[in-house]
Amino acid sequence: MLREIDKDGSWAITTTDKIISEDKNHFKGWSCSAGAKGLYIDHDGNIWKGLCFSAATDRFNHSGWSSYIKKESMKYFDGTRFDSDDYQYWYKNNNKIYADLSTKYKKQNKAYEKTIWGNDKKFYPGLVGNVYEGFFFPPNEVKNPVTCHFDTCGCGSDIWYPKIKTNSIIDHTLNLIDYADNKDNQTKQYEKIKKQKKNSINNLEALEPNYIIDYQVLWDMGRYCNYDCDYCWPSVHNNNASHLDYGIMQRTLGAIIYWIVNKANTPTQQTKKIK
Repeated sequence: MLREIDKDGSWAITTTDKIISEDKNHFKGWSCSAGAKGLYIDHDGNIWKGLCFSAATDRFNHSGWSSYIKKESMKYFDGTRFDSDDYQYWYKNNNKIYADLSTKYKKQNKAYEKTIWGNDKKFYPGLVGNVYEGFFFPPNEVKNPVTCHFDTCGCGSDIWYPKIKTNSIIDHTLNLIDYADNKDNQTKQYEKIKKQKKNSINNLEALEPNYIIDYQVLWDMGRYCNYDCDYCWPSVHNNNASHLDYGIMQRTLGAIIYWIVNKANTPTQQTKKIK
């Protein structure tokens, strides 16, 4: 459940689905806590501030597809040259073979696998590291809120991020002021906010979960899946991907818990919780 908040601090309960269906999922220019309150790790181990940043990445292996279609289609063609006029004629009259080969290729992990390494980080806004090399930036840069530059926020995990239109509304939020070191203040803030609840509000000025949460990580841990659902994007599932090494997963989780989210030497009983 989410809280939609207006400029006076009045708020009402909503959901991600409702925000989308009511066409309220437009936060361009807003301050979003992507990175500050959570991260997204994609199927290839790239670590992003939000899923939105990863969506524009072209993952299709174009050069791999060219090599594959040249090698495989020539098995069906009687000629000898891939670039000949005879081949073009054959191709135009055998679209089903092409379509079948395309489907087969897209079910291979190499069709979409794309790990982004540190030397290419400048080309990918919102990328903060990968599970193999670690984080590319210090914690204060990883946890900096971002100014949304997208026209639409389409994913539930991104809509979830606490976000505000202007800083003037921040005192009416549960999650954008850090009360974690003082539970009494946290409780008082929650009690104060509860009194402002309404069934509906005026213009949306802030959006956040209806509960206090320290940090959340959405992690697509791999593409391996024994199903082959026709409604599922080929880029996110196949039955030949390898599993991510357990040691890499432990190291990444440790970095998030003890380096990104909690300050160094924080006592165990005071560490912030991560979902």
